[in-house]
Amino acid sequence: MSESARQLHAAPPMGVFNVTSGGSLLLADLLTEPGASATVLAAAVPYAESAQNQLIGKNPHSACSAGTARALAMAAWQQATELNPGQSNLFGFGCTAALATNRPKRGDHRVHLAVQTQTTTNTLSFVFDKTDTDRLREETQIVELAYLLLQETLGFELAAARAQEMLAQSIIKSAAKPNWQALYTGELRATADTNSARKPGLLMPGSFNPLHKGHTAMAAHAAQLYNQPVDFELSVHNVDKPSLDYQDLRVRTQQFSEATLWLTGLPTFLEKSREFPQVTFVVGADTARRIGQEKYYANNHAMHSAIDEMANLGVNFLVFGRSRAADFYTLADLDLPPALAKLCVEVSEADFRLDLSSTELRRDQQENP
Repeated sequence: MSESARQLHAAPPMGVFNVTSGGSLLLADLLTEPGASATVLAAAVPYAESAQNQLIGKNPHSACSAGTARALAMAAWQQATELNPGQSNLFGFGCTAALATNRPKRGDHRVHLAVQTQTTTNTLSFVFDKTDTDRLREETQIVELAYLLLQETLGFELAAARAQEMLAQSIIKSAAKPNWQALYTGELRATADTNSARKPGLLMPGSFNPLHKGHTAMAAHAAQLYNQPVDFELSVHNVDKPSLDYQDLRVRTQQFSEATLWLTGLPTFLEKSREFPQVTFVVGADTARRIGQEKYYANNHAMHSAIDEMANLGVNFLVFGRSRAADFYTLADLDLPPALAKLCVEVSEADFRLDLSSTELRRDQQENP
């Protein structure tokens, strides 16, 4: 396998590798071959679940899934762009696996691998023969699969990939549109995914994972109150976790067939306000609470400065109530900084209540596919 390592080290791309519970043999193959510094910018093995969650900023429904591998790859690519700013031939590699161990496993022995670049998100999943309990054999297969995915993504032939060429058709490829790439590189701050030149008067930010009738009902109620349409906003960047990968972004944008969707690289409300001055943000009470919490800012002074700037930019917040456990809370129940409270308009429980949770919907979809 070292021949593939030599070929990769001789090629221009450089990357960061994040592997968990599988994939360590790939790192050994790369790092024990001379010239590894030409390929490997950094490598991490977040083996413990807490270490993995710290790296990707969330506790995934499944630690071993294609989505988790993509999140690891995105975190790796973002680190690569920080280490080598301005370079376009960078990649991030993510691997998560459930392999043979010293105890029987109820689920499949499997691996999920992902490679993230500026232009694409590529994923490869593979299920091993569970009756073969040879851990080293599974690890060796992971190396071959990894080289296959790197070959298919980076565009040159690697020796070890030839043995797995029949699996190339199993790779899920999500290429980025040019305006998507511009958001990730910082060339664009915001772009309407549907051809709209007008700036919105009402804007509903969210992750929309998934878009559900709670979102659309809130939008319809706000549109009726203000007698104007509501646009939606999805930021590709997050405050405390990796950016969306292109596969996630494609799935989420496809949910919007009629309403205008703005894609942005603006994770904070201050950045959104600078891009959309005079706008009224349509938000839930949980979001309004977070805007007024110091932990989301550098310090208390930064929080109050941000709120003051948003006020000067003429933005407001239309705040809908949200359910939490057995409770339902509205704007009136929030302890917000006074300056932020002045920017908020409440939608009362009597006027609107619809108890839906994106988290619960995702859980139902995963448990009942």
